[in-house]
Formats: sequence, structure tokens, C-alpha cells
Amino acid sequence: MAHYITAGGTGPAVVLCHGGIPGSSGTAGWRYQTPFLGQRGFRVFAPDFPGYGLSDNRPEYHPRKGRLDHLEFLRMFVDALGLDQFHLSGNSMGCANTWAFVVNYPWRVKSYILIAGSVGDLVPPEKTVRGNLDVRKINRETFDGTADSMRRMLEPIIYRNDGLPQELLEMRTRPRTGSGSRCACCKMPTRPCRRTRTWAKCSRPRTASTS
Repeated sequence: MAHYITAGGTGPAVVLCHGGIPGSSGTAGWRYQTPFLGQRGFRVFAPDFPGYGLSDNRPEYHPRKGRLDHLEFLRMFVDALGLDQFHLSGNSMGCANTWAFVVNYPWRVKSYILIAGSVGDLVPPEKTVRGNLDVRKINRETFDGTADSMRRMLEPIIYRNDGLPQELLEMRTRPRTGSGSRCACCKMPTRPCRRTRTWAKCSRPRTASTS
């Protein structure tokens, strides 16, 4: 089963892929864009990828092959929704998942947008813009499971700090304990980040599941 947020009832389908830092999920990454696009004539879907948010906790769905698991999840997700062709976009880790899907299933993608992520050697070095931000160090050393550390982790990578309300920080850091726990909102199985043991709360624009 898959947990995702969705908006819009008709129109072209859009699938949004979230990033990979602690606390990431479809809700955390696309809570503004999903309803925005839904109100403008698109059907939008933002799933929680394996190992993130409220993704399926059963052992057979634990990610063990990295990007290959995410690629297979995305294929299964769009198949379950009956999306033969759709627009696709992803941020950071979601950028990598987006281009991996485009390379493997180009006939299914009407268009795609890559945001803030690596695209291998497709972009000439002279056209690549890199800051001095060490994202791996931030992920591993800054975040300690508290809302304050979540803020410190996110502030260097967002454009406007007023986009970090306390509610979002708490959503991204709220812990859950116990195997087989379920979201009180949508009853979906939940699973923590393997490193931080933290969870993303289902804050529901609209939540749904597909099996």
C-alpha cells in the first residue's frame, strides 16, 4: 500500500517526488504545490517513498536497493492509480527518482521538471551552480530529533525562513514508537527513518491509499 496526498479531480495527472533529508514526505515537501495545482486544473499526487513519511511498514516494502526500490515503487504507484501518462517532477532525491523514471519509462512521461538535484554528467561543469552547503553533513550532524535542530537543518536550504512554521517543524520531527504503529488520521502503517527513528505526521490536505 502507498500513502500519498492528492488534489484535483480532473485534468492532466501530475506526480510530485519529495526530497530525502530527515522528515521528508509527500506532505512535507509538496503541501503548498499540491492544492495550488489541483485548483488550476491538474490531478496531483505526492506519495511517500519507501523509508519516508507514512510509507508501508511491512518487511517486503523496506527499501534495500536504494534508488532501484524507489524506481520500482514509483512504477507500481502510477500503475495502481491507472496513470498511463503523466507529468513528473522531483526535488533533490526526488529529482534523481524523476530522471531515473524518465530514462526507464520515457513513453509514460509527458513532461518533467528536475529541481535542486544531481543529474550526473548531463550538465556541463561550467553551467553547474554549486554553493558551499554540505547537505550530507547537515543531514548527519545537525538534526538530533528535535524541532529546533530541524529548523537549523532546513534554514540553509530554503529561500524564505518564514516558510518554516512551528507546525511544519513538529510534523517533521514528531516521534512514533512501536512496530506496526498506524497513523491516527488515515490508519496507514508507519515506519521511521532508519537513522533518526523519526516520523512525518499525516497533516491531510487529502490522504488516500492505493494497494
